[in-house]
Amino acid sequence: MDSFAIPTRHMVGRPISANLIDDKSIGPRLDSPGGSYVGDGMSEGSGQDAHSEPILQLRSEALDWLVVDAEIVALDGRQDLYLGLNQSGAELWRALANGTTRTQLVELLVETFDIDRETASRDTDAFLAALTDRDLLLEI
Repeated sequence: MDSFAIPTRHMVGRPISANLIDDKSIGPRLDSPGGSYVGDGMSEGSGQDAHSEPILQLRSEALDWLVVDAEIVALDGRQDLYLGLNQSGAELWRALANGTTRTQLVELLVETFDIDRETASRDTDAFLAALTDRDLLLEI
């Protein structure tokens, strides 16, 4: 990492590819973010339309993040962990910072990274599951 952006408190990140999240215990120094998280996803056909879907948003309490190049490094103060998100994960993170739906996240990946809807759906579900497992995601 050559440069850091100014940290932004209580904001959220970017979308995905196969490698989404790398979480580590916080040590004496912050190592390079990146890594991989691949989880089981849910299928696209949930039967809900965008109007009935819950709004998903990152929690703001004890969660700080900053942009490093095109990636995001997030610090979870509750669990003393840092998360490294790649470019696609960072896109999803930023959308979630403002509140969005699962369908909107899938569309964001399709449009931004020119991938098929099935892959975008699977990656979105894996990303959301990883955030939920780490207690970082709220339904509002």
